Amino acid sequence: MRKLTHYVIHYTATPKGRIVTGDQLRQWHTGPAKLPDGTLRYKGKIYNTVFELPKESIGGVSIDKLVGGRGWRQVGYADLIHIDGRVENLVPYDENEQVDPWEITNGILSSSEIFDNARHIVYAGGGTGQDTRTPEQTTSLINKVKQTINRHPDILVLGHNQIDKTGCPGFDVAAWLRSIGVEEKNISKEPIKYGL
Repeated sequence: MRKLTHYVIHYTATPKGRIVTGDQLRQWHTGPAKLPDGTLRYKGKIYNTVFELPKESIGGVSIDKLVGGRGWRQVGYADLIHIDGRVENLVPYDENEQVDPWEITNGILSSSEIFDNARHIVYAGGGTGQDTRTPEQTTSLINKVKQTINRHPDILVLGHNQIDKTGCPGFDVAAWLRSIGVEEKNISKEPIKYGL
């Protein structure tokens, strides 16, 4: 069992104002990935051609039409904050201190231990590499962060950019957390390796 230690904030890397659905995220993350040798990775298995893929669909779209996805087993985020502030749960999770196998959402392909022990939340936007949160998204993110800290008093909150080469989530999470009154003990000290 893995212990839940981190709460990681992401953006979808889509243009400001663009609607993103949970089904679209599932399609982008779990659709078959085309590998350099021409084979396809889908749900951890390798297929030689698109014709060998199982007859399945993601969000109503046949997986053979989704080649170009990442081939992950699971969507990368537990929750999506829509432009209107509505929070959509993408992967169910319980509120205990353990990350059960069915709760794992890795956010990205990464070997970082943080990603293996984290819950990931994403807001729709950030396509310019900047903070495009609407006021409604910001309010929802504040609520989710504070609820998570309340349920998990030792959790560390951070931005994706603190542990990977990316601009995601488009803002300095540590400074933002301080501005909303989060205690220092819950602000990850992981360095921003590559900056915003």
